[in-house]
Amino acid sequence: MHLLYAFSYHWDLPLALQQQSNGWLNETIVDHFADYARLAFESFGDRVKYWISFNEPHVFCLADWNYLLHEPFEQPPERPYICTHNVIKSHAISFRIYDEEFRAQQNGQFGITLNCDWSEPKNRSDPEHMKAMDRSMNFRVIIKLLNIIALFTRNLHDPGAFSL
Repeated sequence: MHLLYAFSYHWDLPLALQQQSNGWLNETIVDHFADYARLAFESFGDRVKYWISFNEPHVFCLADWNYLLHEPFEQPPERPYICTHNVIKSHAISFRIYDEEFRAQQNGQFGITLNCDWSEPKNRSDPEHMKAMDRSMNFRVIIKLLNIIALFTRNLHDPGAFSL
């Protein structure tokens, strides 16, 4: 028997949801994701034992800025936090759906994939390369990890922690 893993969301939002309702910036996305998760559990739960709600959500919540689609201060800075809030709520409600409606029959596990960045110097014997590595790690790990990923790990499986 093969163990199957399934991502519910890997940066593949249907274009219509983005164009018609502004995607992850609109709270209605939570209900859409819940419907999608329930359909996936019903359709594939007999074969999938490891469910992952989101892949690297802090990347797509910051995508406009990460990929320089917009200048960082061109749009309201709260956008990543709105996206994050809706992703956390979507994760929490899909966890609740799986836990309450499907886990007993399907006996699967449910989680989320969070990522962090790691930097290495090009040349460890060059002090400038070591300083560059330190700067990169300070920016990426300290700022992103503590300020952004912390939002995803706080009360992920406690839907009551968020107003659903």
